[in-house]
Amino acid sequence: MNRRLRILLIALNICTLLALLLSWNLWIGIHSFPKIPLFELLNFKSNALDLGLVGLLLIGLVSSMFFSKTRLPLLLILASILSLILLDINRLQVWVFHFFLAYSILLSLAKSNKVLGSELLIFSSMQVLTLSMYLWTGINKLNASFFENVAPYIAAPLMHKFTSFIYFDNIIMIAPFLGLSFIPLLMIQKTRSVALLSIMIYHGIAIFLVGFAGYNSNDIIIPWNLFILASAFILFGNTHGFQPKFVRIFDKPNLIGPLLLAGLFPILSHFGNYPYNMSWDVYSGRISYEHLKLSTLDVETVPSYLDEFTTSYGGFIYIDTYSWAMKELNTPPFNHPWVDQEIAEKSRELLKVRLR
Repeated sequence: MNRRLRILLIALNICTLLALLLSWNLWIGIHSFPKIPLFELLNFKSNALDLGLVGLLLIGLVSSMFFSKTRLPLLLILASILSLILLDINRLQVWVFHFFLAYSILLSLAKSNKVLGSELLIFSSMQVLTLSMYLWTGINKLNASFFENVAPYIAAPLMHKFTSFIYFDNIIMIAPFLGLSFIPLLMIQKTRSVALLSIMIYHGIAIFLVGFAGYNSNDIIIPWNLFILASAFILFGNTHGFQPKFVRIFDKPNLIGPLLLAGLFPILSHFGNYPYNMSWDVYSGRISYEHLKLSTLDVETVPSYLDEFTTSYGGFIYIDTYSWAMKELNTPPFNHPWVDQEIAEKSRELLKVRLR
């Protein structure tokens, strides 16, 4: 196995473990926030299956670092993640999407130990995955809401503490352009050192502002950003640089799906209800989370654990489902109209809303 890809797999496993720990309640199913199974027949009351699948996932993560000549650990990881997502679509976060695609590509490693061309194809596919992430996270931020709302929101904690940073939000506004610039800078050998230094600063600032200093301290982005940073250095930090072997993608048909999902399909989110979570959409301003609105006449009782997320005004109760999810799961809800409807319906059941 290629040494760099081996290191990348270890980095991916470590970041996955860290992300699981930071969002532990989301995965073991012990929380009051509504679980949204992809199919009604998977709507189990018990969380025993969730615990079993998390156990299998942990076994796969650990064993893949010691048994690299077999595909079974990676298959176990992918099957466990997919099954857990089927049990609750809220688990399909942007970082889960990225990690799942990375494991899907690395699944070919076990059969590539002695095939140099095949190994280079996998290496190139991982490079394309990283470049696709920078492409769409940049494009998705090119909208008015990012510049008017998201950038000031991210910069606000620092601006409030240090008056010398009063125009810091203007610096945040260059983020989408900077992310897009990483693509050519990484592909051109002469500019690769500049790219890697810029990427290190870029993700370091993101981890500090969003992971530690942000209003909601969204620390789940830390392992994701660490993996992106590791990917950039492992995949591009050498004299060979970008290797466009992915043009021979049909040599390995199992790589086609992950690369289409990573590089092409995100464009669909700009024209329809294609999930933002599968479009590298994070802190872009394109996603809006509406409060759940209920009449006070229809609600029998509001549980005490929802008090901090509930506001009463004008005969209505408003529940901030985004803050509710962040508090209990350390992740936002999966953003899609169907999921919003399901969350609203299950919340009404939880609150014992009287039907008129």
